[in-house]
Amino acid sequence: MIQVGRRLHARFGVEISGVDLRSVSDDDVLELRRVLASYGLLLFPDQQLAEAEYEHFARRIGNGQLELSARRISHGTENPHVSQLTNLVTEKGEARGFGGQGTDFWHSDQEFREHPASLASLYCRLPSREGGNTSFASTAVTSLNLPSAMVERLRDLWSTRIPADTHDNVARVEVAHPVILKNAHDGREFLYHSENTRRFLNVDEEDSDAMCKDLVGRLIAHDNIYSHSWRSDDLLLYDNTQVIHRREAFEGDRWLLGAKIYAPDEPFVIPDGFQVDASEEMHRVPA
Repeated sequence: MIQVGRRLHARFGVEISGVDLRSVSDDDVLELRRVLASYGLLLFPDQQLAEAEYEHFARRIGNGQLELSARRISHGTENPHVSQLTNLVTEKGEARGFGGQGTDFWHSDQEFREHPASLASLYCRLPSREGGNTSFASTAVTSLNLPSAMVERLRDLWSTRIPADTHDNVARVEVAHPVILKNAHDGREFLYHSENTRRFLNVDEEDSDAMCKDLVGRLIAHDNIYSHSWRSDDLLLYDNTQVIHRREAFEGDRWLLGAKIYAPDEPFVIPDGFQVDASEEMHRVPA
């Protein structure tokens, strides 16, 4: 029986116990979707998943489709949709996956795609000996102390992203999404913004830069962050519309598995963007 346990943060995130993700029922999947939509981040400790089982669960919790990592080096040999996030190497000295060890940018997975896989999971095979937390911050508009006039303005704006230089498995185009996403099922609003936001469409450069910086500052305020210290067999499941996250720097060997999951239409809000054509910005942004 699924049990909603301790809160990870006062504003978001819960620990789930009483569930083996290898054998969840269809009713369990529906319940986990509901809990994820409510809390944005779920922790499942002490899971024992083979890679194929991990991929199977990821497909079930979403709409059945997964997105390949934007970095080809992360694609697993047997299960390419299971990302290998590790600095481990093979016996021949070849990289087993993407081995970034420094502090990452605050981001939402797949935000550089027109139609991103907005759910995601991380599963810990080997925690690092020092550091290596994954930190999360809530994007709920009610958590960010935004003036009402600013919220009204942001509701009418779209912002853009482009792929990182290391992304070699995605079209290198600029895409735009609404700055505020509203969940039609419960009315909650979320700020779709990160350190990777490039600019706001139809806003002058100076104002756009200032807004980008101000909004990131509100998102990563100290009291809005949960930082997860990994243990072997921890699994995190999160909604990229409700949280942004980053990897913290670490030392020693580390191995996580990852999956980019397309969300079902209900009960989630799903980002829907378009490719930006600078010459057509004004009339392509929906009214």
